[in-house]
Amino acid sequence: MQLNQIIRVIICLIAVLVVNPTFGQSVKNQKVINLHAGSSLVGGAIDLIVGSGEEIDTDTSNNFVEINNSSVSGGRALLVGFDYGLSSRWSLGGFFSTQRRHGTTEFSYEDASSVIQTETIKFNLRRNSIGFTPKVHYGNRDRIDLYSGVRMGWLFWVNSIESTSGKFDLFDDMITSRPFFGLTAFGARVYPTDNIGLNFELNLGAPNIIGLGAVIKLP
Repeated sequence: MQLNQIIRVIICLIAVLVVNPTFGQSVKNQKVINLHAGSSLVGGAIDLIVGSGEEIDTDTSNNFVEINNSSVSGGRALLVGFDYGLSSRWSLGGFFSTQRRHGTTEFSYEDASSVIQTETIKFNLRRNSIGFTPKVHYGNRDRIDLYSGVRMGWLFWVNSIESTSGKFDLFDDMITSRPFFGLTAFGARVYPTDNIGLNFELNLGAPNIIGLGAVIKLP
């Protein structure tokens, strides 16, 4: 199934849940803190492009570009969020997420005299996002909260790239700040206790695709 087909299925599912009044797990005025870590496509792309450690030829604005002897490391996309129950069916929340990738690579390029030059690039990239997320809740078990929703906000980068030539532009198309819109296809909160639970999310779009973590109900 293609991505646009998946999105249509999710939108139809949310529409069915909205018009079906038999579902509902959120509690009006309930306050929930979300803490989770997840995987992102951008983090995976950086790991794949730079972190392979092998020689890679890339087509950029320079005449010749080659990177090799690369290393990259970094953690999961970390997210902290807060949800407020508007009714037994709806909640509205906000979140902040951050993810870091850092490392080194040997960068070769052709200078103005057609001589191949090589320099060591050090980079430290941090992708941040801040946004809000309305959710629709469904399911009817006391200790299980199932939900779907949308996520929208602003994605921005804080970067440090050490290059003496100024010609290293491998990340330029990737590390642009922009608004984002995504879908939470499916989320589940399972509460072993009255106030502390486990959380799983499957998402489409920034800041993560899969998220695992914990949730805390506030009094």
